[in-house]
This record gives sequence, structure tokens and C-alpha cells, in this order.
Amino acid sequence: MGKLGKSGENQHMINSKAQSDNLYYGEIRSGIVEIVAEISESHKRVLEIGCGNGITLEAIKQNGAEYVCGLELREDVAELARSRVAIDEVLCRNVEQISKIGRASCRERVS
Repeated sequence: MGKLGKSGENQHMINSKAQSDNLYYGEIRSGIVEIVAEISESHKRVLEIGCGNGITLEAIKQNGAEYVCGLELREDVAELARSRVAIDEVLCRNVEQISKIGRASCRERVS
């Protein structure tokens, strides 16, 4: 065992995982925001598959999308996205198990 001891090593691993998750789930995808902003439709509805903590969806909504919905595999991360006021809806689902996604509410069409 190193200088940290077993509990210190465990805490270090937990902190490293949290930092890694924050980078993966919390980084804005500015290219996507820019592409959606260029779309001239007046009633933009966006579904982001793998929305992470929702930071990209929030930016898309602030740039004029009428409705934004996120799909996230991890419930703990989906809950972070749900806490963002600008996001209309976040579902915790595996995209491979979705049979259909339509034009109505994300919740109405995702089974």
C-alpha cells in the first residue's frame, strides 16, 4: 500500500472518476450549437442523443430552438440535465431500445 493508504486510494479513484465524468458529460459541443443556430426553421425541435448534463441542449435552446429534448443513458447524469431550466425534457433511455421517435413530444414518442 502506498502513502495514501487504502481509503486515500479509494478517494483518489472516486475524485478521478468524477473529474473524468465532468469532462465527458459536461463539455459543450459548440459545433452542434453552431449548426443548429444556422438552421432557419422557425420551430426548431432538437433531440440530442447522449445529452450528458445538458449543457449543449441549454445553449441550443438559448440560441432559438423552440423545444429541446435530451436522451441520456445514465440516470445520475440525466438528472443533472433535468436540473437545467432551459431544457424541456430529458429521458433516461438506451437509444438502441427506442422503437420510434416522432414529431410530437419526446416523451410521447419514445417507448
